[in-house]
Amino acid sequence: MVKRQTWVSLSLGVALAGATGAWWANRQPPPDAPGIEPSQTRALSTAGTLPQQQGAPVPSWRRSWKVGQQYVYDLEFEQQIQLKQTEEPQTAAKAAGPLVLSALTAQLSATVVEKAADRVYVQYLLRPSALSFDSDGKSALDERSRSMMLQSLRSPFYVQFNPQGAAVTLHLEQGVDLLSQNVLRSLVASIQVVTPPEAMERWPAQEVDTTGRYEASYQRLEGAREFEKKKVRYQMVTTPEGLRPLPGSMRITVAGGAHLVLDEGLWVDTLRGEERVEVVPGPGLPTAIGDSKVRLRLREKHSIPLLVGAFSANQGHLLSSEFSVQTVIPQDPRAQLRRVLAGGTLASLTGALRMVPKLEEAQRGPVTAELMQRLNALFQLEPGAAAQVPELIRQERSREVYSPFIGSLSSASTPEAVQALAQISSDAMLPTPVRVDAIAGLGTTETPTPEGADALRRLSQSPDEELRTTATLALGNAARRMNELGDSTGETLLRELEQLLRAESDPARQALLLKALSNTADPRALPTIQAALRSSSWIVREAAVGALRLIQDPTVDQLLSERLLGDDSPFVRRGAVFASSFRSLQPLFPAMGQALRSERESAVRNDIVRLLGERRTREPQAGVLLAWVSQNDPDADIRQFAGTLLAPPGAQP
Repeated sequence: MVKRQTWVSLSLGVALAGATGAWWANRQPPPDAPGIEPSQTRALSTAGTLPQQQGAPVPSWRRSWKVGQQYVYDLEFEQQIQLKQTEEPQTAAKAAGPLVLSALTAQLSATVVEKAADRVYVQYLLRPSALSFDSDGKSALDERSRSMMLQSLRSPFYVQFNPQGAAVTLHLEQGVDLLSQNVLRSLVASIQVVTPPEAMERWPAQEVDTTGRYEASYQRLEGAREFEKKKVRYQMVTTPEGLRPLPGSMRITVAGGAHLVLDEGLWVDTLRGEERVEVVPGPGLPTAIGDSKVRLRLREKHSIPLLVGAFSANQGHLLSSEFSVQTVIPQDPRAQLRRVLAGGTLASLTGALRMVPKLEEAQRGPVTAELMQRLNALFQLEPGAAAQVPELIRQERSREVYSPFIGSLSSASTPEAVQALAQISSDAMLPTPVRVDAIAGLGTTETPTPEGADALRRLSQSPDEELRTTATLALGNAARRMNELGDSTGETLLRELEQLLRAESDPARQALLLKALSNTADPRALPTIQAALRSSSWIVREAAVGALRLIQDPTVDQLLSERLLGDDSPFVRRGAVFASSFRSLQPLFPAMGQALRSERESAVRNDIVRLLGERRTREPQAGVLLAWVSQNDPDADIRQFAGTLLAPPGAQP
């Protein structure tokens, strides 16, 4: 779990003036995308043109956005921040909080994947080698939080640029945590370079970073493509509603800059930057002082045609945010819930749900989803309303009514909602399908309680197989969430599942307990799972290899590779492919390549090909293996399948 959450959020250097977000009464529309504005044409026309070295070819002064081109960099990125409080204008500032330092060392690849007239999409991929968040010299991340954050940072993300190189929009995979989102926003903002329409000795540019919109100044140094970049002044500040003018009481000062060398395509060859940003929000609020350093060095360039079209291929599951919109300070959650509820009551929403079966089939899904959002808001705003749901459900037999109630209780996840789910799950007078739904909801609550865990324990011993199976799996989910919340009950549940597994002799029951352990995603379960991998029953080994899928430990990739290549059962080998689908394939590619050459069962090879097709836009090596399969697999159907997956996204049927 993240320690000192507030200070870690501040350490990202994001929206240093965020504490003043509520000050903006002036709701102006956000300005246009950053870049060089038409009003600056005169300044550009009077700036000196860039002289060329004798005998050197005149370079094109347009950023090269060659689709499929990849640039690989070594990256070092550091930030530190501290708040200081000044009680009176005449007094010296005093510390109001700890000094927080964040540091990231990584390999960074940037690949141009799509281009239109006024926008360019670049895929970025980080391979961190070191990550730290320290508060007053002590780590602000525990091991689990650090592991989760590293996993988020390793996910590919996309940035929309304008043709001059100003970052406009960030597109992230769903599930990337807020800390990682802001690290990535801050990183991209720190390495953006905005070029002029022609070769210039110096030029101004309008850019946006995580603090606000600022005027930058670029000045050529001695080399033909060697420059200095400085921030001149901040003109606007980011807020949750977008860019807003600085209030009269706010001051933002900046010092330092960046030295950069561009290559022939006007991409960064090297960049070294150091700057300090000081935000004085106004009377009674602490001053934020942020220092940052960034180092970027180009290692190599590649052409990666397999990534062409990757943004469009993945756009459906990406979350987008403009650089001009602050992401650190959320809206008042209760105000947002009231807007969602829109005056609804338990009685009115129940009546609306009962009308859903009478709607046209195409309308039922969207209407039900909206009603569930409103019920979720109701249960959070009025927690006592959850206590009325068990009695309501006893009167319902339509799944289109009782299932949305259960889903909304699980989503609301208040203690009262968890208690209602436990009551429904344990009510022997209710039909089994209703109880199964409630058990599943109990296992997926965001804030499980000891009472809910006790209900799942009892139900995991039920004589009814469906109830018993669902409750056992839900125990694993509950253990995982409790561990994430720092609740010791999570480890207790983990140890109980392990003990039950060791005492069980029936392979089917062992497999069920292994699946529950899988849901914990807990590295502490690894020795128990490894023991199960040695079972003589393929049913147990298949469940054990599947139980590795979510565990973040280097040993896991080796175990998956061994089972993929060496297990006697094709079901276990297919299970290894399934487990691999939840992980980065980079360490698994060698085993997959060997399996594609030597695997006898076409079903196993087909599973590998399908997984490679899903990852081909995210992990280029997948395309290399697909190309080999399309020419060499002994099964004509698999060769054709691989060839189809290699086609550009728009060309696939």
